[in-house]
Amino acid sequence: MAIEIRVPVTPSWTVSTYVANEKEGQILGCSQAHYAAGGVFGETLRIRAKRQGLTWLVRTETELLYVRSDDSTGAFYPDVLFAPGVELDDQEPYDIRTVGHPPSLVVEIPSSRTARKDSGPKWAAYAEMGVTEYLTFDPRPRKRLEMHGYRLVGQGLYREIPPAPEGGLWLSTISLRVEAEPPTQALRGPLLRLNHARGGTAAPWR
Repeated sequence: MAIEIRVPVTPSWTVSTYVANEKEGQILGCSQAHYAAGGVFGETLRIRAKRQGLTWLVRTETELLYVRSDDSTGAFYPDVLFAPGVELDDQEPYDIRTVGHPPSLVVEIPSSRTARKDSGPKWAAYAEMGVTEYLTFDPRPRKRLEMHGYRLVGQGLYREIPPAPEGGLWLSTISLRVEAEPPTQALRGPLLRLNHARGGTAAPWR
């Protein structure tokens, strides 16, 4: 009689890079420019989804739960996460085990307290959990609108997205080009502008 042996399958989005769990409101000292850059980016995506009748889950400063290789649960609070085709109650965190897959796009707005983590261990963790594209944008004046985009090219492997000829970076997850926009009003910080393939902004925000 044949004996069937079931071997546990480790999900491809299991994360071996250890990053201490984040808590809501843990990152203090961020400027209004930090919050505005992420909030406006997320709201622009929501407006686009509503206008086009798209089922897009767009969240800002929300809990993202993932699985570590030791089977413990990790927790991040990304500035923006985007997951097409996902419907989730507003009271529920984005739990990769429950949803069945990671977000397609994550955006982090570094601050003086988070910059090293955002470009180091969190960068590696997002790649391991299978986030298709990862964008960082630093609105601090001395960083001069520093923006980097990364696209998954293999399991746990990111490659930097090359600059677009039109400027900025093309994000395949949302089929839009993102540009860092200098402040256009006194006392206001820089923002991220989204553009259609044919030109023009995806949605007004000022």
